[in-house]
Amino acid sequence: MGEYHQASYGLELATSEKDMGATIETMERMLASFDEICDFTKSTLYEHMEFKGTSEEFRKEMQKNLLTCFSDEETYDYMKTNKRWLELVNSKLKILG
Repeated sequence: MGEYHQASYGLELATSEKDMGATIETMERMLASFDEICDFTKSTLYEHMEFKGTSEEFRKEMQKNLLTCFSDEETYDYMKTNKRWLELVNSKLKILG
């Protein structure tokens, strides 16, 4: 399913355990592999199917939504003191506008 999807499965566990290190590492892996989010469509499992492509604008909007979710204070309130998390969320949101 690709790196993005592999990483995303661990986010819920890291969040439920309030594991700061695992949470930020998972978020960073997801963001680093975001450009390949649709690569699962190239798998031999799906070779018999045709997929519609996604536009750059749509991918940017999805990434912005992902970062907005990562900055949700109710879900990630335990991360407020994590410098890496603060830098990640703030710098990426500035870049995406």
